Amino acid sequence: MEGHANGESNSSWFSDNIEIWANMGWDINGIEQYLLENSDTATEALLRVEYLVNLSNNLRDRLDFEWLEKSELFNELFSQWLNILHNPMNGEKILHEYEDWAKNNRPWELIFDQYRPEWDAVRKGEDMLLFLARCDSLDPSSHPQLSVLLPMFKSPEMADKIDQELSILEQNEARQKRTIFASVESLKEQGYDAEYIIDLPMIKALEEIAEKQRMHTDYELLRLQIIDKLSPFDDKIAEDYEKHRLELIGRSTDADLIDFKSKISIISDDLHQRLSDVNDQIFEWREKGIIFPHDEIIRPDELMQWETNLPELESSVSKHLHWLEQYQNLVKLWPDENEGQNYLGYLENTEDLIDVVENLLQKSRESELESLSIIEKYQNLGLVLDGYESLIEKNSRNALDVIKQSQNLWHQRV
Repeated sequence: MEGHANGESNSSWFSDNIEIWANMGWDINGIEQYLLENSDTATEALLRVEYLVNLSNNLRDRLDFEWLEKSELFNELFSQWLNILHNPMNGEKILHEYEDWAKNNRPWELIFDQYRPEWDAVRKGEDMLLFLARCDSLDPSSHPQLSVLLPMFKSPEMADKIDQELSILEQNEARQKRTIFASVESLKEQGYDAEYIIDLPMIKALEEIAEKQRMHTDYELLRLQIIDKLSPFDDKIAEDYEKHRLELIGRSTDADLIDFKSKISIISDDLHQRLSDVNDQIFEWREKGIIFPHDEIIRPDELMQWETNLPELESSVSKHLHWLEQYQNLVKLWPDENEGQNYLGYLENTEDLIDVVENLLQKSRESELESLSIIEKYQNLGLVLDGYESLIEKNSRNALDVIKQSQNLWHQRV
């Protein structure tokens, strides 16, 4: 059938074949082009096309099992190859690509395909297909263990052993999947978007779970930091930060967590510094004689109230210290006067202390006036009494005692 018969068009000699292939669902454009380009060797060209159609059909069967649609490992790549195989002229190219890929990702299929005649010969072809489906359904994490079984796949008489070994792998995967499922349910209860993990390959699923659990640990550490660093100071601040923490769960990056942790530390450091400043101020006031109802430092939960009252307290302390200083100066002149001792340092007794100080001031003024009156009396009688004014100014009470003791002498001199 070299060339084509007289009077026939260029394509009439292969039109029947083209129609058959078209009815079989093949893309015939590439076939027609190939046959037209090789019309001088028509027989060889048709045989070549028939070979590629059969090859592509066989390969399509190997890539198009129903169970493969559920495999993320196979489905997308196989769909691409199957789409290209619509043109059977691509058959050899796709077969080469597939076999190179399958050596690392689906070696059991290559063995089953190679030894299929042996399995069919002993009427175990269906068993072989079941084993193929079971191998294809295993998670990629089981592939290393599966590679140990490959020599068995060459021998139909090893069917029982193959079944046992595959069952062990499947049971191991089932246990791991139950663990993954339980972990996913736990993560969902904790507020994480984790449902998608169930559909991932097991290694990827375990990695995702580990990452989620690591994030959960970070979230828990943040929760504990809020309790430890913020709650002692103010429940409202802690509640606001806890609300923010909950909003981050399952929606944040590592950078978000670092930023949030930094904010907690910043506000905690600020609160502790403010607490230290207030306690330092209270210690300073105590050193000056102020007595507070408690002997210990103020607690974190008291900080806000103390800060609120601090301006008024500063005014009260300043006022009390002013009158305390005056009292301490006056009791040097009036050591027998101890009424004010009961009020010293007690802010609530400041007014009582003021009354005592004013009474002592009044007594001091009275002593001063009496002393000046006596001095003036004897000066008017002609005595020169220099230096007594400064003595009166320094200590009016002692000056009065000295002046009274000197009166008899002054009286004799006048």
